[in-house]
Amino acid sequence: MKMKRFSFIFSVLLFVVACGNDTYDAGDGVLSYLRADFADVRTDASARLFSVVTDDDERFLLSPPVESGWAITPDSVYRALVYYDSNAVSWDAEELPSVRPIAISRVLVPRILSIGELETPPSTDPLTLVGAWKSKNGKYINIELSVKTGTPEAEDAAHILGIVINGVTDNADGGKTANVMLTHKRKDMPEYYSVSVYVSVPVKDVPGGLVIGDSIAVTVNTYDGQKTKTFLFDR
Repeated sequence: MKMKRFSFIFSVLLFVVACGNDTYDAGDGVLSYLRADFADVRTDASARLFSVVTDDDERFLLSPPVESGWAITPDSVYRALVYYDSNAVSWDAEELPSVRPIAISRVLVPRILSIGELETPPSTDPLTLVGAWKSKNGKYINIELSVKTGTPEAEDAAHILGIVINGVTDNADGGKTANVMLTHKRKDMPEYYSVSVYVSVPVKDVPGGLVIGDSIAVTVNTYDGQKTKTFLFDR
């Protein structure tokens, strides 16, 4: 079977400048109460972001619910970085506490593909790897990137990110390591300045599955060469 176009293969995760940030009134409160969490955020029947489960498995509601240009499907779950006023907690009659949202930024969740599915080698244009860590609940590997970008001349210019699994290595201790690579195609995008981009890799989507004692190794091609971060699963 013929493979689809490259841009579709890599989940069409396109961004031009800042990955779709939506900012809201920060109010007059003290910013020392500002908190930021990576989270799964659910939309309501009107496609407003309203319910949050953080990587620490904390659960709360957003009051008021938030409309976003990138979360457009009702009754769906999106990955996001949620900034909120941790001091403005209201219980009222709700089963969950409510917090006041400050800003919500989209987090990209590429579909993990096998390198054997690709007709051509994946593109690995360099990026700056700021950090990578396993979520406390063990569900995600979160990656912070700094991407050089700018205002393009070509209308179809874009950055395209994806995740490819290079295979699984058997470890001496009996576990296995899934070798995952971040792909990046800088499609006619200039490199005038840098923006922050966040990616989450869902552990449950790793082919073959991971169990306690297994690891996942994430490789990113940077301006200083390839860098690999390895994470052990102990839960």
